Amino acid sequence: MITQREMAERLGVTESRVSEILHYHIERFTIDKLLELLAKIRPDVKIQVA
Repeated sequence: MITQREMAERLGVTESRVSEILHYHIERFTIDKLLELLAKIRPDVKIQVA
């Protein structure tokens, strides 16, 4: 298990930003920002838009 502090460090954001995601306050993020964060923790994930 990883802490919010560790995740924030990996993502290069604050702990409060990680908390917002974990508590589903995603309306505070753009899709681009969420995809950027995803790429940092799962660089192997491929997103395809049809």
